Amino acid sequence: MKRIHVVFLVGLTVLLLATGCGQQLLMDQAESTVRVREGDSTSALIKAVVHPEGSTWTTTDLEEMTPVELVANLVGSGGLAPIISNVTYTGAHIAAGTFSDTEGTVGFNNGIILSSGNIANVIGPNQSDGITVNNGLPGDSDLDGLIQNYVTYDATVLEFDFECPSVDVVSFQYVFMSDEYNEYVNTQYNDVFGFFLNGVNIALIPTTPTPVSINNVNGGNPLGTNPSNPVYYINNDLSDGGPFHDTEMDGFTTVFYATGNLMPGVNHIKLAIADAGDRILDSNVLIKGESFVGAPPFFEVEVAIDIKPGSDPNSINFNNANEVIPVAILTTEDFDALTVNHTTVTFEGATEMHEDRKTYEPRVHKDDVDGDGDTDLVFHFRLAETALALDSTVGTLVGETLDGTPITGTDSVRMID
Repeated sequence: MKRIHVVFLVGLTVLLLATGCGQQLLMDQAESTVRVREGDSTSALIKAVVHPEGSTWTTTDLEEMTPVELVANLVGSGGLAPIISNVTYTGAHIAAGTFSDTEGTVGFNNGIILSSGNIANVIGPNQSDGITVNNGLPGDSDLDGLIQNYVTYDATVLEFDFECPSVDVVSFQYVFMSDEYNEYVNTQYNDVFGFFLNGVNIALIPTTPTPVSINNVNGGNPLGTNPSNPVYYINNDLSDGGPFHDTEMDGFTTVFYATGNLMPGVNHIKLAIADAGDRILDSNVLIKGESFVGAPPFFEVEVAIDIKPGSDPNSINFNNANEVIPVAILTTEDFDALTVNHTTVTFEGATEMHEDRKTYEPRVHKDDVDGDGDTDLVFHFRLAETALALDSTVGTLVGETLDGTPITGTDSVRMID
């Protein structure tokens, strides 16, 4: 596949960055670029993308904050918060920073971003199929090792040491998003990122040793054709029916957890992202604010569920063989429903009755069923497939989060003869 790109020089800046724990020389030679396939008209694509005022997103890059402040936005507080030292950053100043999104487009409202281009390009709505910034920087050898036979470019790398004296596990939540989707899935352009804990990547597709990248998590190309792990992929591509979500990026993953075992004493983590195959089309990894914590070993998490949302009591006609029971997993102050691996969820032994026509995976929809402004997950189960009996007074839902943590939730039912 041949690609043409048109380049506009934005500027050349050389910065000497003092982090308080060492110094890092940054060179930012940024180029705004529009990628077009051979034979496409470029006239409509070379226009600047101007997002309307009042967007739910805001971003702040390293022109306005230091890497130490960036890491401070990442770590949690309280007894599980790690002790941070030796923060270093390598990359363009526009390629890292913080974000806030009142809509919670990606599953959480704020955190930090690392980009292979410009973090501001995540701001919605989606108005371009090929937004990008070429920072003119080299790639990263550790990322090269995650995707064999690829060369990376425009690497953005944030590193620091940390200690968690009271626990032996660290975890945090993240989302990967890119404008490589969907048209460059399963091609030589395979943007990638990694979270290297003491040299070992912990940014993996759940229950697998596979790193998260364009070619490893997607909806296929064309959409629906030869997808990889599509249960974790959310489409937003203008060429495939979008936009559906308030971001410029053409696609993104569900919320993943990165979890790793710690060594006694000081540990080191390297958070890195880069273009692969060429220098253009932005990819980003968003990490939930204050989610980097020392986490104890997993125990079963009790979640709030609502059987037949909006109904009280939750009456179920036991003699109706066609009865369908909606059950919502609620997002609360202590739990984000979007972290649930919906393929693992069952209710009284029954599985989700709807399935995706292309992937044949269970399909679930998102809604704010309790009106609190947070996104909940709603499932549908056939009564005939459940273990509910005429004398049942409660229904139980079980499943797992994306990182394998078991969940359970109960709600009352009123069985009608």
